[in-house]
Amino acid sequence: LIFETRGSFFSGNGDLAIRGLTFRSIAGGVRMETEGPNNPDASVRLNQVWFDRTLASIGETAEIFLRSSMITRVGVDCALRIEYNAEDAGFLELIQLIQVTVAENADRGICIGNVDSSRYQLEMVNTIAWGNSTDVVLASGSDGIDVELFNNTYATLTNNQPLVGEVAGTLSSNPQFENPAGNDFELGGSSASINSAFPLGTASTDKDLFGADRVFSSAADRGALASAIGRTAATLLVTNTNAAGLGS
Repeated sequence: LIFETRGSFFSGNGDLAIRGLTFRSIAGGVRMETEGPNNPDASVRLNQVWFDRTLASIGETAEIFLRSSMITRVGVDCALRIEYNAEDAGFLELIQLIQVTVAENADRGICIGNVDSSRYQLEMVNTIAWGNSTDVVLASGSDGIDVELFNNTYATLTNNQPLVGEVAGTLSSNPQFENPAGNDFELGGSSASINSAFPLGTASTDKDLFGADRVFSSAADRGALASAIGRTAATLLVTNTNAAGLGS
């Protein structure tokens, strides 16, 4: 499945925005391309999008913004592949991954850039990459990769160039997804990723992948899904008899 806007001859029509969709079991994955000679500096914006067993590939795009989105159980290649092909080398400028979950994929999780890429900036905040062969792979043909990595959870990160910027609040402990085999990627009750997100100005009004409030206790959780469990809350409201999930 390909979303391509870079052929537009109308000024300003290159941007691609997708919100509130699930792509499930799409062979070959979903490819998104926006930038061309008629629409430079175009962007891809994904909010509350779930790629379930579906590779997400973004190329020939200047700016990429992912928020409250999830890529899970992809069987091959990079689950989230951003400008990983050599012919895209001149396009990538800025990537923002905020409250994203990339989990339980058979191969690599997040792959950004390649050895021919010009210098780009990565802002990754409150994101979980877990259960992949390598969780985060960063590559560049420049002499460094500009980063702001705040309060992310991942076990492995590789980079072919030095990371220039700030890395803080990283956790390497298991986020304890409730039931990944059953497609439940909510955080378990003793997960250190609960109530440990970097504070964002939109936390009080922001929604997670499924539209739930971000903050249930002292702070927001990391990843695409908000847990109703507050590790520092004095009282938990139980509204059903389920063994897991909201209100249980």
